[in-house]
Amino acid sequence: MDPGPIVPLPATVTFFDSFAAELEGPNGEEARRVYVEDMGAREEDLGRRIADLMCGVPLPIAAAVVRGINKWNGVEALALCAVPTLLLRAALDEHPDAVRLRAIKPDLEVGITVGAGHFHQLEVPEQVNAMIERFLVVAI
Repeated sequence: MDPGPIVPLPATVTFFDSFAAELEGPNGEEARRVYVEDMGAREEDLGRRIADLMCGVPLPIAAAVVRGINKWNGVEALALCAVPTLLLRAALDEHPDAVRLRAIKPDLEVGITVGAGHFHQLEVPEQVNAMIERFLVVAI
C-alpha cells in the first residue's frame, strides 16, 4: 500500500535525512503538518482527519520513524520475499522504484490507483479491493 522507498534514490535519502532534522528542530510541528497535509489525500475532510491523526504522534517518535526510513533495508527484505507480492501505488511517476523493484523480484505485481493520493485505500477502496481480489485469484 504505497510504501516508503524500497530502493531509494540518493535524493530520497537526502530528503528524509533533512526532513528528520527539520522535525527535530524548533519548527518541527509546522514541518510535519505541511508534509502530512501534502501527502495527497484529495478529499479535504479526509486529508484533515489523517493529518490530525498523524500529527498526534509525539514529535520525537515521528522523527525516529522518518530516520528509520533510511535505515530499513528494503532491497534485502524484498529479495527474501518468497511469496506472491502485490505493490499498490497511488502514482507511478512519484515512485520510480516501483519499476526498479522488478529487477529484485521479477514476479512482483504492481497496481496503480486512479484519482487518489497516498491514502488510496481510504479514498478509492473499490479500486484497491478489486486489485487485491484479482491478485489473489491469479497469484494464489
